[in-house]
Amino acid sequence: ISSNNELFVFVGEKKTGDNSKTNILHCYRISTGELLWEITLPMSELQFRNGDKIVSGVTNGPNPDLVQINAITGEILKSTSLYGLGDFNQVTTSVDGSSYFFAKTGAQKILEYTYPDGAQKRSMDGAEDIITVLESLPGGEFLISGSFNGAIQLWDLTQDQYV
Repeated sequence: ISSNNELFVFVGEKKTGDNSKTNILHCYRISTGELLWEITLPMSELQFRNGDKIVSGVTNGPNPDLVQINAITGEILKSTSLYGLGDFNQVTTSVDGSSYFFAKTGAQKILEYTYPDGAQKRSMDGAEDIITVLESLPGGEFLISGSFNGAIQLWDLTQDQYV
């Protein structure tokens, strides 16, 4: 879910004829409730960027993409593959929107990819268990993670490590 002063975008599920589910990205105008567009795209971590004219997000799956969408028309403007990332179970963006942080599925580390080029910037090891929750903290210098075993860890982005 993401919104600006004008638009509200969210991912919903829709059942298909064979009773399976597919993800639909919906965009509504807040003032009128009007549906502006919807597209089938398995997205997570939506965020408005560039003066609220672009919605960006990450596709789910073993080879995720950073995707930029025109917030008014729903047109996909750019899709950048994150080669080598593989499956992930958590994603969050940096406070300034310049990076995406991923918790790899089955791993105890956090990977950072820059936006919009999708280049891997760094890898931070040391989580106590598989990361199940990941969030950026205000100020942009720290991430906080929660792990399967209940541990909560603070990650210092200025030192590339947990504290």
